[in-house]
Amino acid sequence: MAILLSLIMMFGALLALASARMVVSLYALALGAGPGEVGVMIALFSVGQMLFALPVGLTVERLGARRLMAAGCLAGTGAFALAWAVGQIWVLYVASFFIGVWFTSTFVTVQNLIGLLSTPQDMTRNFANFALSGSIGHLIAPLLAGAVIDHFGHANACLLVVGIGLALCALLALRGAALPGPRAQDPERAPVRAMLTDRAVWQALGQCAALEFAMEVVPFLVTLYGHSLGFSATEIGFTLAGSAVATLTVRALLPRIAKRFGEERLLRGSLVTAALGIALFPLFATPVGLAGVAVLYGMGVGSAFPLTVMLVFKRSPKGASAPVAGLRATGSSFLRLFGPGLGGAAGALLGMLPVFLAVAALLVSSALVLGRRAPDGAGR
Repeated sequence: MAILLSLIMMFGALLALASARMVVSLYALALGAGPGEVGVMIALFSVGQMLFALPVGLTVERLGARRLMAAGCLAGTGAFALAWAVGQIWVLYVASFFIGVWFTSTFVTVQNLIGLLSTPQDMTRNFANFALSGSIGHLIAPLLAGAVIDHFGHANACLLVVGIGLALCALLALRGAALPGPRAQDPERAPVRAMLTDRAVWQALGQCAALEFAMEVVPFLVTLYGHSLGFSATEIGFTLAGSAVATLTVRALLPRIAKRFGEERLLRGSLVTAALGIALFPLFATPVGLAGVAVLYGMGVGSAFPLTVMLVFKRSPKGASAPVAGLRATGSSFLRLFGPGLGGAAGALLGMLPVFLAVAALLVSSALVLGRRAPDGAGR
């Protein structure tokens, strides 16, 4: 029950986040905001996550998963209720920040819970479902938010996020007792300083960072590349859809594939597969060709992401998995905030081919480092 509840909370938070991104963007434009203002609002989604991820990881055991997720959920829900009631541009900045706080309080907590509540036999399946819940939320959210905006207006679309938040808070009130509650600090818990000097932790975090940098930058680069080839928005969307479909498919099949090939062997293969797809992008100049390469790329990142998240948990020192999860989420938010801009600037300066190849080389290097892995974290 606790695993299922955790996955529902993750799905709901991601659904709210992805819906909010579309609602905020279009509502701000309808209120007269310019593209620059909208860009700042979207950046605040990541700023909220970046600032709160590590504090969430450091306090989740002391406060308890239920209390922490409820606090984040209420903050984001209240901010969007305020956006609906006030209907002014300034409040959308507030809502953008607090939806990030809501998401990171759930993401870090659930990531840690999945690791703690899983047995060695079902850990891969649970982390695959963790990633799959996010993929499904990303798929549904734009369709749902778009339909609500078209039928009920921009202001009332804020109530979509409010409704999701209230539903999740009600679920926590009714079923949250199944989640681990607050507990005193374990005397065997590794100090934060020891955690930060653990080579295995930093190696796993580095592999996560390399993958997430690619996941943030590559869709942006593909969009720029498609535009330079004269593709329409529909054709660019078709190209990116190939990656999304492949990601959903491979995550559904991941437990079976990992059982056959082994987790770390599969992770190495997934990183190389994603790198191959990235390197092939600039060699194709048709929507169908790029969509085919996007499938290869999506298969790689789709399986690598849950495996790297699981690797971070396994390599965390005993009792310090939540702070490590918070540290990982902080880095992820930083990359989400600055990665596309860095990729775009490099593409403008060097051209698309060198940037694609550099990102591919980063993933290959990560796979090679995995082959010479550091020892697992204590207690794992």
